[in-house]
Amino acid sequence: MSALRSLDQRRAASAYAYAASAADLDRAQKLPAMLQINGLLATWAFFLSNEETPLLDALLGHLRSLPELTVPEGDAKEVFLHWIGGPAGANGGIGGSLLRALTAEGLAWSVWLKRAAEARAENGAPHA
Repeated sequence: MSALRSLDQRRAASAYAYAASAADLDRAQKLPAMLQINGLLATWAFFLSNEETPLLDALLGHLRSLPELTVPEGDAKEVFLHWIGGPAGANGGIGGSLLRALTAEGLAWSVWLKRAAEARAENGAPHA
């Protein structure tokens, strides 16, 4: 049955599942703006530097569900290093087309996450 679900339904299901179990949804509500302003790589680095990996893990799980995005195995830091070409950037990293596709999908998922966080807050659950 899941094969019949649209991409938007899959985004929504993934985002709502994360929002239902997340302790802190403040960043989740800010994620779409962060991605729009800073892009995927800078936003990802920000979350890594603050050790906020549960949100990255949820996004990573969604991105991995789309085989065309070719997201490698590993944790959020390992994937980030792959994307930028290693610790020193010497391996070239991923191309612009793939980075744009990853960013667009991350943004689309984050909009659903924001909606889920807002719905949870409206239902009385703490979000910050």
